[in-house]
Amino acid sequence: MPDRIRWIEHKGAKILLVDFSHLGEEQFIQLIEESRVELIKHEEGSLLFVADITGSITSKEVTVAYKKMKAETERVPRAMSIVGTTGVSRLLANLFKTGAYFAKDMDDAKDWLVKQ
Repeated sequence: MPDRIRWIEHKGAKILLVDFSHLGEEQFIQLIEESRVELIKHEEGSLLFVADITGSITSKEVTVAYKKMKAETERVPRAMSIVGTTGVSRLLANLFKTGAYFAKDMDDAKDWLVKQ
């Protein structure tokens, strides 16, 4: 799924975008691992990161994979924004204390990131 991990530019800033949107459990877990591999290539506090989780499936297995990735990479992003959370999914995401900004859409996420 390399096309789901890509660099975008917004207002002169480079942002790492990981597109988790509309993935099933197995694909979501695979992309979490691919994201981890990309993130560990970078230094602490060195990048802006946005994840789009619109319409994706979460499960216990996804949560375990995410916690593993977070443990190894949480200091890499200077700032992180998440797109696609609503109601319950936002409450669940907050349980992980991500420190992320929950954006209303991709433009909101990118605008917030470049101000960080």
